[in-house]
Amino acid sequence: MQLKSSYREATTARVDARTALEGKPSGCILWILFDQRSLELGPYLWFGGKPGERIPALGDKVARHSRPNAQRIKAERPGLRTISRGRFTKLNTMDELITALFG
Repeated sequence: MQLKSSYREATTARVDARTALEGKPSGCILWILFDQRSLELGPYLWFGGKPGERIPALGDKVARHSRPNAQRIKAERPGLRTISRGRFTKLNTMDELITALFG
């Protein structure tokens, strides 16, 4: 499982995930959104299969380092893939999250 977080109003459109998740049963990515002032959790964004199943394919978009090297090139990170927010399923309650995690 990979955990990601950002505040609800953030414009973050994608996250990076390890390719090793694809080989794990029940691998998933949980992106937790929270209120910046109260720190209240939710909604949750879920990317994964049913309990016991493998995570859907992460895709072919290889992640890049956030900072460039001396030649101003942002090197690829071959063990990571970039996943857009639109591929996640929105879960509004903790009960929905528990069902996604454990069935």
